Amino acid sequence: MKRCLWCNRSGDDVLDIVVKTVNRFGTSPREEILAVHPEHEQALRKYTDNARRFGVLFLVSIGVSVGAGLLLELVLLRMNPAYATIGIGLSVALLGVLVAIFPFATPETIAWIGARASRRTARGVGIVLAAAGIVVASIPAL
Repeated sequence: MKRCLWCNRSGDDVLDIVVKTVNRFGTSPREEILAVHPEHEQALRKYTDNARRFGVLFLVSIGVSVGAGLLLELVLLRMNPAYATIGIGLSVALLGVLVAIFPFATPETIAWIGARASRRTARGVGIVLAAAGIVVASIPAL
């Protein structure tokens, strides 16, 4: 029996659909045949469309955020260690916000738990990261 890529449940009513997808780096658009329950087809299509439209933006934003955080950290550490802690916290919070806004997961995670659960997991991790970053950034004020 086929497994629905969206909910990760198998069933007799799972259909094969053709969807435009991208690789893990958000590039190389291609058509792929995916298995999905009819009631989840629109949600899966929307998810793959968002991954195709925003995948590269997400990865570039993560790279810029990490790079800026490291650079900021080096500069602030020389000025004042308390500022460096604020910089670390803000960098982590920004990463969390990016993951919450763009809840994309790896193809392996999607195959393992389904697209819906991987999206929810990524969004939850993003929210936790953002909250942790805010806590770390507020430590010097305590």
